[in-house]
Amino acid sequence: MDNRWALTGVLISGFPKSILIKNGQIEAVLGPNESLPEDIYVKNCYGMSVSPARIDPHVHGRFPGGEQKEDPTSLSTASIYGGVGTAFLMPNTSPAITTVESVASLFQTIEDAPLAANMKNKRPDYYVWFGASNTNIDIIAEALALKQVIGVKVFLGSSTGDLLVTDENILRKIFTICAEHNSVVAVHCEDEDILKANRAKLGDNARVSDHHLIRSEDAEIESVKKALRLQKETGCRLYLCHLSTLEAIKLGYRAKQEGQPVYIEVCSHHLILPDNYYKNEKETWRYKMNPPLRSITNMLDLRQLLSFPDIIDCVGSDHAPHTVMEKKVTGYDNVPSGVPGVETAFSAIFYLVNRRDLGLNQFNSLIAENAAEIFGLKSKGRIEPGYDADLVIFNPNCLYEPTDTNMHSKCGWTPFQDPDRPLWGRISATVIGGTIIEL
Repeated sequence: MDNRWALTGVLISGFPKSILIKNGQIEAVLGPNESLPEDIYVKNCYGMSVSPARIDPHVHGRFPGGEQKEDPTSLSTASIYGGVGTAFLMPNTSPAITTVESVASLFQTIEDAPLAANMKNKRPDYYVWFGASNTNIDIIAEALALKQVIGVKVFLGSSTGDLLVTDENILRKIFTICAEHNSVVAVHCEDEDILKANRAKLGDNARVSDHHLIRSEDAEIESVKKALRLQKETGCRLYLCHLSTLEAIKLGYRAKQEGQPVYIEVCSHHLILPDNYYKNEKETWRYKMNPPLRSITNMLDLRQLLSFPDIIDCVGSDHAPHTVMEKKVTGYDNVPSGVPGVETAFSAIFYLVNRRDLGLNQFNSLIAENAAEIFGLKSKGRIEPGYDADLVIFNPNCLYEPTDTNMHSKCGWTPFQDPDRPLWGRISATVIGGTIIEL
């Protein structure tokens, strides 16, 4: 069916353009003096900006097993409200995604889930990270052959779930298999021995406000060193998840300069929220995530690195929802780590564009283009003819104030609820496969 329409008057990287869309793909990008075809639907978007829909490489969907936190319907809704066209799901669910059968079951669950009425029967494109464990090495190669599997995820430090792998012999085998299949291995880098030692020092006195002390900077740095050493030994493609410290990023960048296929991800909350938020004891539950928030100085260093095109590759959300009831409990060890972010990451990153810390072209690279190139999504990530019409239409001059009441994640809260720290760039519509969803 010939489904042809156009967006007109939109700003792409600051310049007015029109986008002609046909059968779910971008047919042409036209300048202000070029005419659109007659007799097609045209949506006027004067004063609005358009970017590629975000590719979020780091999303904890929580299903199966955690549907009280998030389910396929709520995740798809929150993602589209956050301008996400493609999401990579993490495997630390219950049960974990560690078998070929569990991959098939996960995607059947997504396919069978209803969609919110205003979503126009559209959801983001989903992929999954296959979870490596101490016992499933023999089936990793089979899993990597599945079209839904984007790569392999390894946890070097404990987090939500039961996928911790610390034995170097097992890790080397996992990295080697990924190298043999030209697959990306994504690593959660926190050294388990350092985490345990830091936790033991505090004993019964540990509080959530100590989280950044327990999961210290050296835990991340030492774990990154291990991952880079194994990468160099095996030649695999290494994706360093949610790096939060300047020194860890420097290590990854040094490996890049030496020609190693290493990719660096940071997360939106580490770019916006410093560790002084831990001082508010009543609200610390909002800010417990792994790795934790860091100092203001470190946060500003990360922002500065974003502006260079060859250091940080992707900004993910590390969307990891828990219910308010689960988070608001007594005792450090009882409060689960993880915060929602799939709906807020776009505006959190654009806030840095508004501050002139980040250029528009680099913004588009960080939210979509780089991820598409790293993971071989050849029709994603660009506003060019032949690419999927996955787009975000937003007001670049408008504040966006996330609150617990205006979130669409099932968990129903956000770490960005702070009237003194609004985000920037309000999304008005998301286009998924050529279908526009007004928000």
